[in-house]
Amino acid sequence: MQLGIVAHEIHRPRDHSVEGLMGIAPDRIDWARREVIEAKAGAGARAAVSWQTRFYAIMLMAATGARWSAANEIIGGRKHIVVEIGLASIVEMVAMAECLVRMRSAPLPPAAPRKPICASCSYRFLCGHV
Repeated sequence: MQLGIVAHEIHRPRDHSVEGLMGIAPDRIDWARREVIEAKAGAGARAAVSWQTRFYAIMLMAATGARWSAANEIIGGRKHIVVEIGLASIVEMVAMAECLVRMRSAPLPPAAPRKPICASCSYRFLCGHV
């Protein structure tokens, strides 16, 4: 993980315009083009990273009422990969959100022990580790 942090800083410094943004933390936002960009050191876990970037764009669509796009950047290969945001993915994301809301409001949500990674996790509020 430390290697990924160093690669991010060398490639492009953190975009501070994303700070305080509804609890989400994309690596960069191109405000003029309305594009959310998630930078990764390698191409591993492509589907998971794409869903993460797609989530950020959908949240910004909901907050602004404007259409947003999403892309993943692979730092080592200098690749810019467009992440598709179709109706099916929006419907699936809403279904996941509804499931999370039900889980959060359940009387006994599953216990999640705090780990060192919790401090930098964008989803820590779901576990109660704010």
